Amino acid sequence: MVRGGAEVELLEPHIRKANSWENATAFIGNQPGGYKLLFSFKPSYHGPNEIMLDDVSFENCGEADVPTGSDQLSCDFENDSCSWYHDKTASISWERTKRIELDPTRKGYYMLIEATYKLNISSAARLVSFPQPAGQICVSFWYHIFGNSIGTLKFIAKHPGEPETLVWMRSGTQGNKWRFADLTFNSDKPIQFIIEAVVGGTQGSIAFDDIAVSRTNGSCAPERECTFQGSLCGLQPSAHFGWNRITGTSQPLNSSGPTVDHTLGTEQGYYLSAQLWSHPVGSRGAMITATMEPTPPDGECLMFWYYMEGRGVGNLSVHLQSPDGHRKSQKLWDRSGDQGKHWRHGRVTLFSPDTPYQVIFEAIAGDGPRRDIAIDDLTVLNGACPPAG
Repeated sequence: MVRGGAEVELLEPHIRKANSWENATAFIGNQPGGYKLLFSFKPSYHGPNEIMLDDVSFENCGEADVPTGSDQLSCDFENDSCSWYHDKTASISWERTKRIELDPTRKGYYMLIEATYKLNISSAARLVSFPQPAGQICVSFWYHIFGNSIGTLKFIAKHPGEPETLVWMRSGTQGNKWRFADLTFNSDKPIQFIIEAVVGGTQGSIAFDDIAVSRTNGSCAPERECTFQGSLCGLQPSAHFGWNRITGTSQPLNSSGPTVDHTLGTEQGYYLSAQLWSHPVGSRGAMITATMEPTPPDGECLMFWYYMEGRGVGNLSVHLQSPDGHRKSQKLWDRSGDQGKHWRHGRVTLFSPDTPYQVIFEAIAGDGPRRDIAIDDLTVLNGACPPAG
């Protein structure tokens, strides 16, 4: 492939001496315009001295074209990148490697980018799926982000003819360990997935591995991380009314809710709002998680961010209950009144080693005229929460 004065080799087929036509396929990818394809032949002393070329065709070039086998998105990267393809419009590409520097105990191949002084900090690598049919899709993967000066890993969704939606993101070092993420998508139209890493610095690496993508008519496994960028993560309404997944741009003027989310810090980012201004004083709105497996013996740590601004905003509480109702709901945490004009961090230890459990976030409307309560960025980690301070 030739672009300007630069040439990139796409394919060098093995040429046999057989007196017959042979088929060869070269992957071009989603290239920006302005390139040419060059077919060249250099005779060797021992090889054939005459080559013929015929029937050149381009396949799956339209936006709606989906090649056979494009649904193989579950991938451990041991042999190739399965049905994920490199976005050729990105400035760099993911590297498939099995270097052991990240974790000597982890065997096999994974996808990697590394930050160096030679790369622009805005450099990004993207792996893209072909559009998948509408329906409920469960996605999980392992990721590793570590270094003194490292950027961001993003999971992005896109519907045909619509802008990309950032669903999940982690920025900066996450410690020298592999971490797990799971996501749920319930789409009524075809959906495309993009895994993007932005270098963001000069020292460190971003990796991911063992991605699993499956379709289900039931429900996905309960998510242990939720940014609300793509869905409600399995949370369901309870009590008098449910909460709403909104952005800062859709927040009405008569609300004291946040103008930006916590995940992205922008007006386009999503969070969960109780919209208490639209409900009578004293009414209760709650959201309940899907049923979670019993906790480890030392419990689990639920971390979240909450926003409570203004006089008479109301009360926010977190409860633990068993799904069968045999155990009375237990209040674990609560806050009342004005907590300032910014997102605050909350955490509470969940302890249910013998039975499955659910978590309830409940908001009670205060008497303030612009009252509202919001939450964002829920995370459940193994082990009890560390002491405050």
